[in-house]
Amino acid sequence: MARIIDENFEGTGYEETWTEIVGAGCTLDEDSAIPGTPPPGASSQCLKAISAATGYEAYALRNYGSLKAKTFTRIYAYIGAEGLVNDSAKNICFAYDASSNGVWILLLYQTAAGALQFVFYLWNNGTWNAYFSSNISLSTWYRIEIKYDDTANTWEWKLNGTSQNSG
Repeated sequence: MARIIDENFEGTGYEETWTEIVGAGCTLDEDSAIPGTPPPGASSQCLKAISAATGYEAYALRNYGSLKAKTFTRIYAYIGAEGLVNDSAKNICFAYDASSNGVWILLLYQTAAGALQFVFYLWNNGTWNAYFSSNISLSTWYRIEIKYDDTANTWEWKLNGTSQNSG
């Protein structure tokens, strides 16, 4: 089950079907207008998490079928407001294997100094490893790309086309 702020974009007649669950103080608007200037490839709709409280949970469940050894995920996220306190995080997206074990997690994080960053957590050799982006801004679109190759045991994550970390 993935917690998401924004789905990939389809276009009229190609909208995805999601199973959606929301927590207290949160709603999901699946036909929300795209804010600001949409990123290249965007369409006219997005899935938007709306919250009046901190610590909200908004889930979208999508079953993509059998497990693949190589995956590529692209997430377009628009962070309009975040409601975080210093040194806290909100989950954006999870990836699980066929046994429901976490493989990677993407979070929005507010540092102890109040700056916003994305954090990519990767499960590797029995431990979670955290990889931080540079500081980000509100009211801005971000394209996050994650490559995961279980066969070659390699991975990479990019922010707006720039590699943040790989291994």
